[in-house]
Amino acid sequence: MFNVFKVRIYPNQQQEIALNKNLGCARFVWNYYLNKTNSQYQATGKGMTYCQMAKDLTQLKKNTDYEWLAESTAATLQQALKNLESAFKNFFKKRAKFPKFKSKHKKQSIRYPESCSLKNKGLKLPKLGIVKAKISKKIVGKIKSVTVSKTSTGKYFASILFEADNLIINKNELVSGIDLGLSSKRDSF
Repeated sequence: MFNVFKVRIYPNQQQEIALNKNLGCARFVWNYYLNKTNSQYQATGKGMTYCQMAKDLTQLKKNTDYEWLAESTAATLQQALKNLESAFKNFFKKRAKFPKFKSKHKKQSIRYPESCSLKNKGLKLPKLGIVKAKISKKIVGKIKSVTVSKTSTGKYFASILFEADNLIINKNELVSGIDLGLSSKRDSF
């Protein structure tokens, strides 16, 4: 069984810079290949597949104008291409609207599909090391992926997808609630 657990993360200054670079590179790759696929579709009647985009991305990263893409984790860039391909498939199956260009002024996210773990009250992410996190539940199981998001207000969150049989809640966390004393009256039918 798969479960998702969302936590607030607190990157230090260097990690924040690296995360912002990763977010920017993934956004660039999405926008670049959305534009390239649209142009190819208009010219030939066929768009680009994930394999074609991934092969082209490898060549693009070798171009001196785009060397900065190598600073990002390769897996996050490939994931951006997979997400773009899924967006196109969902559009053509009439399950979603046509993919839009991404903006840095709205919520942004990247997915780390591998090499993530929980260590020392933090979340270990590729090329970032251990990022401080507020983890209120113990995750027992294999982490499948981590999606890091940045809100428009500059806060960072991580959604951890893991495979487990059960979810254990730390006993130290306190839960509080408020009884507002509301009642509702319904007319008789």
